[in-house]
Amino acid sequence: METKTKVVIVGKIENMGEVKTFSGGFRKCEVVVRDKFGSEKWPSFYPCTFKKENIAKLDGWKAGDEVCIEAYVNGNRWIKKDANGKPVQAPRYFLELDAF
Repeated sequence: METKTKVVIVGKIENMGEVKTFSGGFRKCEVVVRDKFGSEKWPSFYPCTFKKENIAKLDGWKAGDEVCIEAYVNGNRWIKKDANGKPVQAPRYFLELDAF
C-alpha cells in the first residue's frame, strides 16, 4: 500500500498566484499561506500548489482570506547533466505542497 504524507495548513492567504498553463494543457496555481499559529516576529509562509481540477476550488479566494488547506508533501531530485549524461553538479532537492 502506497501512502503519502499529508499536512493541514491553517492561516491567511498572503498571495494568490496566477493560473499558469503548460504544454499539454496542464495547469497550476500557487497560493501562499501565512501560518496562523506561527511567530509574529518570524512567520512561516507555505506555497501551496493547486493543479488541474483542484484550481476550481480557488474560485472566490483572495489575499487576506483565512483558509484551511490540505496538501500532500511531494519531493523530487534534479541532477544537472552534461551532453554525455554525466552529472555536472550535486543533486538539488525540491519540496512541493500539492494542495487539494
